Amino acid sequence: AISSAGTDTGRLCRIDLDPKTTGEIEVLLEDPEADVAILNKTLADLLFPNQDPVGQHMSYTGAPDQPLAEIIGVVGDEKLGGVDAPATPIVYDALLQYPQSTVSLVVRTASNPDSFVPSLRTSLRDLDPQLVVSAAATLDAMIANSGPMFLRRFPAILIGCFAGLAMILSAVGIYGVIAYSVAQRTREIGIRMALGARRADILRQIIWFGMRMTFVGVAVGFAGALALTRVLGSLLFQVKSTDPLTFACVALLLSAVAFSASYAPARRATKVDPMVALRHE
Repeated sequence: AISSAGTDTGRLCRIDLDPKTTGEIEVLLEDPEADVAILNKTLADLLFPNQDPVGQHMSYTGAPDQPLAEIIGVVGDEKLGGVDAPATPIVYDALLQYPQSTVSLVVRTASNPDSFVPSLRTSLRDLDPQLVVSAAATLDAMIANSGPMFLRRFPAILIGCFAGLAMILSAVGIYGVIAYSVAQRTREIGIRMALGARRADILRQIIWFGMRMTFVGVAVGFAGALALTRVLGSLLFQVKSTDPLTFACVALLLSAVAFSASYAPARRATKVDPMVALRHE
């Protein structure tokens, strides 16, 4: 299906859809007598493959009594159905030629756009007191609050929450295992320190015990993540499911969590008094 939208050159430029035409496009769009149209790239490739559509003529409905509109430009694509949806074929006609009861005003600002909303409402009211501004929002906010973005974001947030919970449980598990190991090896640690083992060596050994388990878990987790990349790919946008930077950051984060969970029991082990440990046994 082909969508249509009323426009002017200002709107196209403000949303970075610069017309690939000469300067005459602005004059033609402002001429209420001229039957002109602008196509987006998808529609231009669909109707005029391997051709220059500028200067060609087309009919909106195919009715014999309707004058043909001259194509005066081609612009980039807009995605109307979602960030991952294919581009919609769109034909833009001039607002002066086909007036509409409801229009969208696009304004580009050099600073925070929210601060311009009150002055923009005042300016529109000065132009015509009967104009009604029903809603004002930034493009980022409109995209973030759209239905397709919610359907994409909610599963990602849910998975992120479960992943955070899993990380907390893994940190508690690592801490518990190492703390139990230290308690079981109190006599061994006491004997080693009585024989001259340095506290730094004891600290390094116990931390390595925890990190070794972590490295095995990270390796197994990476294998599982690679196996599930097809499922994860449907939740991502402009990010590869096998993005190396993401995998590296996750590995560093898990290692940092494991190190933190291992350090406290290891630090406690270095404070074991050899005589107290031997007397306890």
